[in-house]
Amino acid sequence: MAPTLSLSSVLYAGYPDIHLSVDELLRHVVAAGFRNIEVSAWNQVEDWPLNELVEKCKVAGISIPSVHCTHHYDLDMVGRDYHQKPIGSRDREKVFREFHEEFYKDFEEAGLGGVIVVEHLPTSEKQLDLALRWLSALRDINQKHSFVIVTENMPGPKREEQLRVLRSLLAEEGIYYCHDINHAALAGFDPFDFVEFLPKLRNVHVVGNNPLIRFGDGVPPALGVVPMEGVLRKMIEGGYAGPFTLEIYGFERELAAVLRMSEAALTAVAPKRARQVCAASAGLDWRDVMVIYSRKYLERTLRK
Repeated sequence: MAPTLSLSSVLYAGYPDIHLSVDELLRHVVAAGFRNIEVSAWNQVEDWPLNELVEKCKVAGISIPSVHCTHHYDLDMVGRDYHQKPIGSRDREKVFREFHEEFYKDFEEAGLGGVIVVEHLPTSEKQLDLALRWLSALRDINQKHSFVIVTENMPGPKREEQLRVLRSLLAEEGIYYCHDINHAALAGFDPFDFVEFLPKLRNVHVVGNNPLIRFGDGVPPALGVVPMEGVLRKMIEGGYAGPFTLEIYGFERELAAVLRMSEAALTAVAPKRARQVCAASAGLDWRDVMVIYSRKYLERTLRK
């Protein structure tokens, strides 16, 4: 069976000043050649009109295998409840449960039952009890979903601590793992530390990390320093078939400038070739170009 490729919406709608409509998002997804998406927003998945998104994905023949609920565990970070009211001094445990009960009710009504839910959690040992409480509450609120915890981008010296916390959390029944390749690199992981978690692997964020370039956090997988082909092949050999979720982000303004300079340089040196390149990408957003490039790289790598 061919591995499942998916595209995170974060590149197109991941930041407060970049939030496309559903129609615009799906236009990009189709142009990039993907048939699966991970719905993600910088802080709040509920910012998406979920019913509209699910219905239009069905019409477009696009599946939603996973949803990335960024920072739902951290009500201090979110700073508001599900109805946009400030949390203030209210009972945070109570607000946390009410927030997620309402969120997953809307989730189910939109037709998203059974998808993989990717959650960030505290992965320091001093917060282990908090992480276990949050995760247990999420699991109890909605049994229909596979909750997966994602590698955090803690500083390198924290690698051993995060691995110990991941082992503790993943020992819980009904809790699974999403390996974020970029976060693992930022946290100082060995590229193959994920192997011990293969039995619980349910999602992978495929994203490059390259500290040698200024916009190196969240680059296309082929441009990073992680031995990407070896990592992906080890997952395949271990029986993991996807989703492999392409999640590139965070460098758009700088990369756009680099692409413009590259186009200008190519035009000056080889105008005919520059015209060919421009014609080949005519009508494509530069983000689509990067996503198509990454998709073709992943297809080649995962077929080997």
